[in-house]
Amino acid sequence: MHETSQFEQIGSIAQMVQNEGGGYQGDMRHYVAVICLRGKNIYHPYHNLRHLLHVAWLCYGACRYYCKELSPRECRNLIIAALFHDFNHSGGTAATDDENIKMAVEALKRYILEEDRPYIHEIVEIIASTRFPYTVPSRQLPLVCQIVRDADAGQAFSTAWIQETIGLGKEKGRDVIESLVMQHDFLSKVSFETQWAKELFGENIAKKMDETSFLLTVLVGQTVSW
Repeated sequence: MHETSQFEQIGSIAQMVQNEGGGYQGDMRHYVAVICLRGKNIYHPYHNLRHLLHVAWLCYGACRYYCKELSPRECRNLIIAALFHDFNHSGGTAATDDENIKMAVEALKRYILEEDRPYIHEIVEIIASTRFPYTVPSRQLPLVCQIVRDADAGQAFSTAWIQETIGLGKEKGRDVIESLVMQHDFLSKVSFETQWAKELFGENIAKKMDETSFLLTVLVGQTVSW
């Protein structure tokens, strides 16, 4: 087990942006400003500003966990990719996720700092690995790609998971009950590739399934009178 496995102490968004502790190269001030001030998707029901920051924050925690396996440069690439992986997301209007990935990569190429440009291919590879549904099993991917996939799924286990579920359903054109059914189906199939994510989320899968099932039993068959 990793020495840093007790990492409920992932840190704050501010620590991630400022790189307190020096877990990666430089800081993320430029990129956070870009997604906040230039992102077309920051108000979407699910693929919004919170999602971008949340995934990047989780990846920052993963970098701390894998501090002996990943270099500071690899960690920087990972966090940049996490911030951009759904940048300018269509919010459900794109025919496939390929279009969303294309828009994210185009934005990255436009806003990337010169110091990071030599690593743009590595960053794009990480972004591309989040394309859903997956065509390549996570076990076949580099560790940084496994992390971003696991972090991308991790929002299902946040304290705001109900709102996130309804928001994702909204983007897919589903009502509340359909959104909860979709969530239950996701939880029944979700698996994490990294040991980091298994330790962080693994015990919560059954709990979230139970909570989702309970809400469905409350809602299904009910009528509301005013």
